[in-house]
Amino acid sequence: MGFSPSTASAATFVALSLGLGSCASVVSDQIHTSNLSSRGHQLASLFDTSASGCAVSTAIVPHQGGQLAQPTYQVTQIGLGIGTQNYSCSSAGNYTSIGAVAELYDVSCEYLTAGFTDISAEAYRVWNAAPTYYTESTLIDVLYASGGMTTIPAILGEHYFVPSLTGSGVSPKWDFTSKAFVGNSAAYVIGKVVDDIPSPSGSSNIDWLYLTNVQGGLAQEIYRTNTMGGQPPHSCAPGSAVVVKYTSIYYFTGGLE
Repeated sequence: MGFSPSTASAATFVALSLGLGSCASVVSDQIHTSNLSSRGHQLASLFDTSASGCAVSTAIVPHQGGQLAQPTYQVTQIGLGIGTQNYSCSSAGNYTSIGAVAELYDVSCEYLTAGFTDISAEAYRVWNAAPTYYTESTLIDVLYASGGMTTIPAILGEHYFVPSLTGSGVSPKWDFTSKAFVGNSAAYVIGKVVDDIPSPSGSSNIDWLYLTNVQGGLAQEIYRTNTMGGQPPHSCAPGSAVVVKYTSIYYFTGGLE
C-alpha cells in the first residue's frame, strides 16, 4: 500500500480509461508528492488539507430492513475500504477464505452528500479496472478529481486478519493505531461475525456483515455494507491461491471518535 514509482502512470491510465480527460494530467503531474500529514492524521493525498472531523453520531447504518441487527451504539467512524479478499484452494477444489487486506479512508464528511451511496461502487469500478501496480491512494485521487468525492479523506488505518482469539482460524482486525489515532494502542478492534446477509447488489459481491467486539477499544460494533466484488471464481486448482479486489463501506459504533 502507499505510493510507488508507477503511481503517476497508473493514475493517468485509469483517468483516461474512465474518460476523465484533463483530470488525468492533474493527477499524474501531482501524485508523486509524498503524503501530507495534519493533526496527527496521515492524509490520503496532496488535495487534503485537514482531517475530516465530521460528526456522524446520527448516521443511520443500512441494515436492509432489519436483516442485519440494528446498532446498539451511535456511529463513530465511517470508512471506505479498498483492498482484496484472499482465498486458498483446498485439495477438494473448493475455495477457503484466508482473510482480507484493505486500507480504510475516512468518508465521514461524504455521508450527507448526494454521492455517498455510490462511493463504494465508483471506487470499485476504478479499482477493478486498474493495473496491478495501482495503489489505493491513487484511486482516491482519481475519484476526487472526477467529482466522485467532495474531499480527499484521511487514511483511517488498515484492515487485516490475525489468529483467532476464541478458537481456530483467523479473525478480522481493524487497526487505526498508526494513522487516525497515532500513539493510541487501544485504537483497534478485533471482531466476531454475528450476522451476515447476501449483498443486495448481486452475488458477485461479498456479504454484508455485522460484527461485535472481541478485543480493542476502536468500536463495539462493525458493519460491512455496500460491498462490491471480492467473491472468488466458481472453481479452482487444488493448492492455488487467488486475490480478489473489493470495496465496501465500514461503519464503526460505540468507540473512539
